[in-house]
Amino acid sequence: MNKHVVRKLFDRALLEVKYSIPLKTIKSVIDLNQIKHLYLISIDDVLIFMPFEGTMPELRELSIENNVTSEMIERIRHYRFKEILKLEIGIASEHSDYTIEELFILFPCIQHLTYTSLIHSKQNMIHLIDGFKYLSNASFYPDLFFSRSEVKFDQNRKSIIRHSRRLTKNNFVCESYYFLPINLLFIIHWWIGEQVSHSDDIELS
Repeated sequence: MNKHVVRKLFDRALLEVKYSIPLKTIKSVIDLNQIKHLYLISIDDVLIFMPFEGTMPELRELSIENNVTSEMIERIRHYRFKEILKLEIGIASEHSDYTIEELFILFPCIQHLTYTSLIHSKQNMIHLIDGFKYLSNASFYPDLFFSRSEVKFDQNRKSIIRHSRRLTKNNFVCESYYFLPINLLFIIHWWIGEQVSHSDDIELS
């Protein structure tokens, strides 16, 4: 099998699948019992490995390279990926509201989220944080409009929590990282939960 089609990184128990390949073929070269992180080009390819508890009992992390569309969601919407605790994913802009709502149902146990599509506003981020009810940390990449219009949003807790069901005054930390020297916002990290400490956090108004 071409090493560029299927690749396992033993130190991270990561399996990267570059194309749609029969499960029997993958099993012939890789012990799937060791896999903890699955990297796929398309979310459609998860169907190759279903059910996860039978093919990859240790799997906890899923990364999808291509943006998910509503048509893809329709093909997998009857599954529940409860094993997945860490998700890296983006969605196509068309029918994005529907797709996001379905992700909440498909992945009900997500604790760690990296959202790879460009985010347009703090309301979009907070909607994702509220929707994944077990989320403890998340990363987002804002678009240029967000970067210019809401560049100081994380310095006003009241502005954040009034849009959220989950976030309260003392249960999250939000940090923004900037390109230098142009100072445009490019990534936002969140830590959420009662265990979050603000002892080393900057003072937010």
